[in-house]
Amino acid sequence: MNNILLHHSKKFSLLLAMVLNICFLPLPAISEESHENHSEHPATGKKIPSPGPKDVHKFLTFDDKKKTAVIHIITTYNDVNHGMNFNGYHKGMATYSIPRDWKVTVKFENRSPVPHSVVIVEKAMTKKLQVGEPYWEGAASKDYLKGIIKKDTFSFVADEAGKFAIACGFPTHAASGHWLSLNISKSIEKPSLTFNKKPN
Repeated sequence: MNNILLHHSKKFSLLLAMVLNICFLPLPAISEESHENHSEHPATGKKIPSPGPKDVHKFLTFDDKKKTAVIHIITTYNDVNHGMNFNGYHKGMATYSIPRDWKVTVKFENRSPVPHSVVIVEKAMTKKLQVGEPYWEGAASKDYLKGIIKKDTFSFVADEAGKFAIACGFPTHAASGHWLSLNISKSIEKPSLTFNKKPN
C-alpha cells in the first residue's frame, strides 16, 4: 500500500513541477520590429488639414441657370475621426445648402481600403445603426449598405425642403459620426458649403 502511495506521490510531484515550470516560463521579449506598421493606412497616415473656406470650389460647383449642383465627397480625406470622415469633416461639421428643386450630382471617392458609401437620408437617421433607404430615388451610391472601395457617381432631384444628411450607409458608420449636413431650402438662390467648428 505504501509503495502505491509513494508511486502516485512521485507522479503528482512530477506533474506539479511541470505545471509550475510552464506557468512561470519567461515571456519572449517583444521588439519594436514585431509591431505592425500602421503609418501608411489612410486613417492614420494622412496628417493633412481639413479644407477651409478657400477650398469650397473643390467640393462644390454649380450652374445657377441650369439649376444643377455637383457635390464632391471624399471619404477618409485625412485622419479626422479615425478616417471616418467626408472631406475631412464629420458629425455634420460641414454643411451643403442647395436650393429646392435643383438637380444634385454626387461624385464619391473612397480613399480607404475599408468599404464606405454615400446615401442621402433624414438627419435623424444618422443616430441609427442602419440609416435606411435614400430619401430621394437614386440618392445613394451603389450597394450603399455594403460600401465600395473606389468611385461612384449618382444624381437626384432635391424637390423637398428640409434638413438631411450625407451619410455613410455602411452599418454603424453614420452613428460613429461619418456624415455631413445637407440643407435643402426654397429661400436660397445659390448653393453653398460652410464649415463648422463644432459637431451638429
